[in-house]
Amino acid sequence: MNEIAETLSALEPQSEAAEAQRRKHFAILESYLDRAEGFAPLRQAEVAEELQILLEKYQRDGLAFAGWVIMPNHLHLLTDPFSCANADHFFKRWNHFKQKTAIALNQKLTRQGRFWQKNGYDRWIRGPSEYQRWVEYFRMNPVKAGLVPEGREYPFQRIPKEIPQ
Repeated sequence: MNEIAETLSALEPQSEAAEAQRRKHFAILESYLDRAEGFAPLRQAEVAEELQILLEKYQRDGLAFAGWVIMPNHLHLLTDPFSCANADHFFKRWNHFKQKTAIALNQKLTRQGRFWQKNGYDRWIRGPSEYQRWVEYFRMNPVKAGLVPEGREYPFQRIPKEIPQ
């Protein structure tokens, strides 16, 4: 992973080589996450249900969620389109959500400490076809991880019905 990060830092961000490195990074990360080893608090149904309620209710500073899939040790999330001055502005909003949910979910687990990892895999979606690919990825992620035989059977997800234009 460190090798990929070093390689990426030396590449032009919009280049095909950088995109190939990002895909490689994502594939390695995805394979680890699908095994759900280590800290996997969302494996407990009551914790995943609590997070789902928080996702459904949350709308603050213009941040709302269009879709998600809650996996045993991570969360895939689509935000609704909203206006944001820049990426820093978005991440400030996102970190507020992480803080709020960490407190609630740690209480549910009767524990303290970090709940969410510091960094994640963020992706700006740039059009309807890319959005549709991510929606399909969300739908199939629980199947690929061996949690259910069919995506629609997984209880901890919201799949957007409409694709924004």
